[in-house]
Amino acid sequence: MFQLRVSWRLYAPEHKTRQTTRSYLVQRHKVLLPIMERAPRLPFMLPLILLVASGIVTPVVSMFPVNGRLGYSVDFDIPVPLPTEHRIYWNFGHAGQVTVITKLASGDNPMYHPLYRGRCQLFNNGTLRLNNISYADQGTYKLKLFNPSNFTSYIQDYRLGVYEILSTPVLRSTGRLVTGTNVTLQCDAGVQNVTTYTFYRDQTPICSEPNVICRGSSLYFTPISENDSGSYTCNIQNPISNSTSHPTQWTVYTAVSGVTLTSNTSEELWAGQDSASLHCTAQGSAINLSWSLNGNPVSPNPPYYITQSGSPPKSTLTISPLSKYDNGPFTCTASNIVNSETSNELNLDLKWYPEGNIACTAQANDENMLQLDCSWPGGQPAANVTMIFNNIEEAGQNEITKNVALSQSTEKSNLTCVGDHLGNTFACSLIFGTPLDLQQTGKSEAVP
Repeated sequence: MFQLRVSWRLYAPEHKTRQTTRSYLVQRHKVLLPIMERAPRLPFMLPLILLVASGIVTPVVSMFPVNGRLGYSVDFDIPVPLPTEHRIYWNFGHAGQVTVITKLASGDNPMYHPLYRGRCQLFNNGTLRLNNISYADQGTYKLKLFNPSNFTSYIQDYRLGVYEILSTPVLRSTGRLVTGTNVTLQCDAGVQNVTTYTFYRDQTPICSEPNVICRGSSLYFTPISENDSGSYTCNIQNPISNSTSHPTQWTVYTAVSGVTLTSNTSEELWAGQDSASLHCTAQGSAINLSWSLNGNPVSPNPPYYITQSGSPPKSTLTISPLSKYDNGPFTCTASNIVNSETSNELNLDLKWYPEGNIACTAQANDENMLQLDCSWPGGQPAANVTMIFNNIEEAGQNEITKNVALSQSTEKSNLTCVGDHLGNTFACSLIFGTPLDLQQTGKSEAVP
């Protein structure tokens, strides 16, 4: 036991300021009632709240968090034992807007405020139970416990938060996921009371990544990159529950660029005999590649065979066998949700033989004229055709037509047609007899 001496300076309107000294005998956890030395009796009370422990006198100021479920009950417990003689006050509110919920003196029955009567209980140990709580019950609650036997008081503040069991949130994107743009993901929990939001990509928290800012229910990419593609979820928490959104697979797209079309050969190709492969490449993500020939879509049906790979984006069109309609131009178009781009045009150096063999014909088109014809059409490139009649030569491509007058000189004349296609030479001849046959066709033969 030791003596604690406390000096007070008292102020009263009708009294002069006077120094007053009180002597205390202090034991562990107790303050023995002092003997007031001479001092005037004041017409008001001066409250003092002291906590004495191990010979220390301190005021009690603290705040306990209490969490409750909407529509259920919540208990406010007193963390100290009740003295035999006590008075208990439970208040709600602060800053001049305080409601005394209930009060109790030892040996009496609790008294309740009309707003709380029927939905709260004060137990013998001082615990306050509040039933059917709502969001309006959130706020500050204060316990005042007074011991009249030694004039000590205990005060404790509580902060009540009211929460619901959380339902599943929905994770949404506020824009297209395009590389290099700023994108926001929103974890939508509706009107639920949420205290903590956490975002995950492929089940790993991502808020610490350098291009990510997490603020409340929002995640900001500044900017987003192709590496941010993955499966996303968000988790919401409050003090009584948590819930996680359904996984959402998101692909971050890169715009299409650099679409290029090439061929596997630069040599001449023969329709009906050779094959060719065309290759289309592009830059970007999640790209679809399509083919066109002369502006019309190419379907993956024989003789067209299409393969495609995704990384890097590439497509191959194989034509086997080639036909004379595959000369081109071919194009390739790459597209994704961001944009589309068409490649350069590509033509194949296709060649094919003329139709059949060279033909030579003579036909009277009226009584005085004879039409001579040398033809070897349909080749690529066009066949070179030479007409020889009466020792006169005329040259052209594919076909030569000439009109001559009918006379005795025409009889016993020769018509020779010579055709050459890339070194393959054929010829045919007509010999006009007497009398003149007005419609003849010569026989074609290869020229060695």
